[in-house]
Amino acid sequence: MAGGWLAVFERAQPIVDRLAGMSDGETHQRGRACLGDDLVAQGRADVAAQFPRQGIELGAVGGAGFIRDRDEALDQDIGSWVAYPYAHAYEDELAGVVFLDANIPGVTLQPVIRLADPDYWRGFHFLFNMIEDLPEALLAGRERILIEWFFNHKTANAMATFDAADIDEYERVYSRLGGMRGMLGYYRAVMQDMKQNEILFSRKLDLAVLALGGDQGSAPDIFSAMQPLGTNVRGGVVEKSGHYIPEEQPHRLAEMLP
Repeated sequence: MAGGWLAVFERAQPIVDRLAGMSDGETHQRGRACLGDDLVAQGRADVAAQFPRQGIELGAVGGAGFIRDRDEALDQDIGSWVAYPYAHAYEDELAGVVFLDANIPGVTLQPVIRLADPDYWRGFHFLFNMIEDLPEALLAGRERILIEWFFNHKTANAMATFDAADIDEYERVYSRLGGMRGMLGYYRAVMQDMKQNEILFSRKLDLAVLALGGDQGSAPDIFSAMQPLGTNVRGGVVEKSGHYIPEEQPHRLAEMLP
């Protein structure tokens, strides 16, 4: 399992417990285990790690740490940016792949943000994050403002999803030296990812694909967008969920997984 922007895997315990069919924090039962980590240079990962600048490299580096033979890859947001090229490069190693509320560069991400669109604010951060150095300077010491704004605006019910301890941990992680820069690097590689993924786009995935969007999320139409990209694609919409499906609707997500 790999999360997206502003993700910290440790805070995804509800879906980890649910996938294991337990509520006491153990993650092995009924033959299902949930393995996961923060993406390279993001969250609690080593921010000093050299950031890979192209998606296919992201796929190799991001997945190699915890994807094992015949696992299913469960990926939200930027995690799906990693999973898409990984699935193409290492399809035989996976039982399936799950894309959660993700706008994948060169695949489902629209190349244009229209200011006349009333939902333009949902994608403003793509442009902001791609600018070199300025976001780090503006956000230094103000990381909590960004985190709370995103959770408040991109969840169906932020107060029921993230508590003060969650926000404290996100703030601690992303206020570390290099914490923001590592995360922003994924957006600064978007143009390279688009070029690379446009090539992959021409070949359909044969493994099982599940594409789910939150009804109040960033990619509620991800299922229809992904259908032409594979031979075995199913999916739909998770109701009463925003962008952060694993944290917002862990029970419903677990029920929808293969």
